[in-house]
Formats: sequence, C-alpha cells, structure tokens
Amino acid sequence: MTYRIGIFGAVFNPPTRGHVDVLQQAAANFDRILLVPSARHAFGKQSLPFDTRVAMLEVLATELKLPCEIEICTLEAELAANCTEPVYTFDLLKALQHQFSTQYSEFELGFILGPDNADPKVWQSFYRASEIVERWPLFTAKQQLNIRSTQVRDVILSAPLDLNQQLRQLVPDCIADFILSQNLYQNCTLQQDPCFDQNDVAIIDQQNCFDGFFQVERYSLKHRLFAGGWSPKLYREVFIRTKAVAVLPVDPKNKRIVLVEQFRIGALAAGDSPWLLEIVAGILEEGESATELARREALEEAGLTINQLISVCEYFPSPGGSSEKLEILCGIVDAGGAGGLHGLEHEGEDIRVHSVSFDEAFGLLSSGKLNNAATIIALQWLQLNHATLIKQ
Repeated sequence: MTYRIGIFGAVFNPPTRGHVDVLQQAAANFDRILLVPSARHAFGKQSLPFDTRVAMLEVLATELKLPCEIEICTLEAELAANCTEPVYTFDLLKALQHQFSTQYSEFELGFILGPDNADPKVWQSFYRASEIVERWPLFTAKQQLNIRSTQVRDVILSAPLDLNQQLRQLVPDCIADFILSQNLYQNCTLQQDPCFDQNDVAIIDQQNCFDGFFQVERYSLKHRLFAGGWSPKLYREVFIRTKAVAVLPVDPKNKRIVLVEQFRIGALAAGDSPWLLEIVAGILEEGESATELARREALEEAGLTINQLISVCEYFPSPGGSSEKLEILCGIVDAGGAGGLHGLEHEGEDIRVHSVSFDEAFGLLSSGKLNNAATIIALQWLQLNHATLIKQ
C-alpha cells in the first residue's frame, strides 16, 4: 500500500486559523503531513526567529485532531544553512523525495497549496513550477477562511482592549496563548529575551540556612556584567517558596467580584494592619496543577465553584530575595450566594468573604486601600478586560 506524505510549507509567522483550515481540508488525502517552516521569508521580510516559529508549530501539532499524522520538518532550514542561495520549493521536494526513498518502498509525495499560492499568477512565479506539477501531485485547498498572518501581526501592534478576543478569532487558542505569554510581535525596542540567562551565573557555593515550613538558602556566586567580564564574589540569601496561584473570582453577569479578608503575619511584621483584602490564593501541592489548585482554594476559602478559568499573568513577586513565582487566573463564578466565614480550621484559616460590585472594587483599587500585588494586578487586568468578559 502506498504511503502518502503531504508537504505544507509556509512562513508560519504565526500559524493562523487559515493554515489550520488548509490542513483540515488536506488531511483525508494523506497518511502524514509535514509542516515545513520557511528558513527565510520569500521576499526578504523580517520574521520571528526560526526556532520560535518551530516552537509555535510544535504547540499547534499537539493540539490538532486530524485523521493523519502531523510532523514538523526543518529540512529547509538545514538546506539553507549550507548555501547562500534561496531554498526553493522544487529543491525541498527533491531533497525529501530522496530522503523518503531510503525509508519507504512505496510512497507518494504530494505538495499542499494554500489558496494564496494556488492563484495562477502566484503559482507561475514559483521556481520550476511546471516541473513540480509533473513530478509531484498537488492538493489545492479552497478559500474558506481568508486569514493571513499579516492580519495577526497588525492586530497585535494596534493593541486593542479586546486583543485577547480578536487574536483568538485569527489564530488557534494554543497559538494565542503562546503569542501572549511570549509577548510576540509587540512593537518594543527592548530585546524579546534577556541577553543573559542561568548559564551566565557561576555558583560557587550553596548552603541551606533554615529548613522549616519555608527554606532559606545562601548562595555565593559570580555573574557576567553588562559592560563585560564578571562580578566580584557575591553573597545572597534567598527565601525558597513553592509556586503559588491566585484566582480572582468574577461574576460577569452580575458585574461582581469576590474578595477574601484574612490575617497575614507579613503585614503585622511590617507594622500595618494584618487583616488584608485579597483574592483567593494558595501554594501548589505536589502533583497539583494551577487550575486544580485554583478550583480547590476557591471552594475552601470562599465556598465558590469555578465554571471557567482564564489566564491573567505569571510573575515573581519579590525576585530580589525570594524564589516564589505567582500565577494569576480569573475564575468565572456565580457570586450570588458569596459571603460568610470560610477556611480550613486545621490550617488555622479564618476567612471572611466579601462580594463587591465592579465599581466598588475599582474604587478600592484607585483609593489605595488594596495593598497586595496579586489583588492589584488582577483588578487592573479586570479594568482592561471587564467589557469583553461581560460580552462573552
């Protein structure tokens, strides 16, 4: 039986719902489809780094549910690395034909054409187009979704308040999540990634100074300097904490949120009132996911059942002296019956629950009555996104 392999090449800057539509049309005609990201843009335009585009395709491939195998092929980049001339589609297909001839006794290589490239004027501009047609069968997708990668980039650069919603109309959810988490395509003069990473730190010694409910460790280290060379030997103590998750319970239908009030030893030590208004939060237990923790803590601390979770952000609350990383989520709830006293007695929790309107919450924010970072960040996010939540 002939093994059918489809080749779908594009810049994928980024992959869009249009690309997915082409794959869905082609899938029934092949046993395996290779996604081939271009090593360079055909017209010399600037694209995201090749590795970033490959990473997006890998995320997409894990989410796609198609009746054939999906695989990422980096052969074009490998060919481009060994020559200064462009790698044409003909060259790629010829190389793949040779490669698969050593793996399969009977196979057929097919080229998948998206609607844009299928336009006769565009197709005739392909290098050795007539020879491609003679040697390899073409699958031409119909124009069902008129979505281009340029549209995605333009939407991100315009930074609308409902960017999250507009972006998901153009790209699959998994790609939207990737783009937003990596801050891709944003018009910023700063580098996308730090110029240094963990490989630019030399740890000389690491000692445990305290091991109780939390841990404290003492490092002696050197690190590279922006001006070049290395720092002198430095000593740093760090408070070790497991990742935490905070969730803002939101009732878009009734335009209300839920806050919890409880005793906090840190505020007492700082000389402030130790009873703080906060969003629901907790520390990850071993083997527990962020979404599982959010649902558990919402029930324990506020008696709430979360219907849907939306990612807000992830950050370091105090990276100068703590390893803690905090992820904030928005939890869609029915706040109609929210209130009363909650918390686990065996953990010493004594929590009072408050249901407040959006306007009250924003008033607390602007007046400075909220004094912990997770709650402030979550409510600032809600200010930017509450209209979209209400529409949805």
